[in-house]
Amino acid sequence: MFRANGESHRAKVIFCGIEVDDRLQDLAQEEGAELIAVSHPAELARYGSEADWGCLVAGDGILDADALEAVAGFAKQWPGFSWITWSSKLDWSAAIGAMQTGALNVLRCPDDDAALPASLASAIQLARERFVAWRNRSDVSRRYARLSESERQVLAHVIKGRTNREAALQLDLSLRTVESRRQNILRVMQTENAITLAALLAQHGMLDQIVTTTDSIGLTPHSASA
Repeated sequence: MFRANGESHRAKVIFCGIEVDDRLQDLAQEEGAELIAVSHPAELARYGSEADWGCLVAGDGILDADALEAVAGFAKQWPGFSWITWSSKLDWSAAIGAMQTGALNVLRCPDDDAALPASLASAIQLARERFVAWRNRSDVSRRYARLSESERQVLAHVIKGRTNREAALQLDLSLRTVESRRQNILRVMQTENAITLAALLAQHGMLDQIVTTTDSIGLTPHSASA
């Protein structure tokens, strides 16, 4: 469990198509996770939200192509979940299929039972890292969405390293307007200056998208405002 953005986040370990016994319950408890058992991937939908993260463990009933695609689809939709397979029916073909669709690890029970705790711990750790990165990027994206179109245009020029005066000329705005919008951008994005703002956007893969918007800026000048 950890805290982010003032919220407590506890991992979920979802056993899909597996009969949960005392050993599996103990494993989840050792990881400080909430244990959930579902019989079919269709039941996973109820556990997908921005507050849910953890590991899926796919069992004997989840090795056909459709079921694997459903499990993989859930993990793609919610990046806070990683997944592994643990099955007595795991053959070479099924193992390859699982890895190709995104499984972190494939284990055959009972041959690989001793490896299950370490594999589960690794999957939960990876899920946490993905979850934190995803939540942080979502938070930055939400902040960016709060900016007006004009503020986004000013931001694009700021990221390109242009001065307030240069941005004002390009956008046909007054210098005071650009300065005001620039300050509001920093406030909304919760950064101190243009350097930390650029670093934040680069960290979350948003920098190039914003910079390229300058290609079309200035084609339709705005009326100058005070």
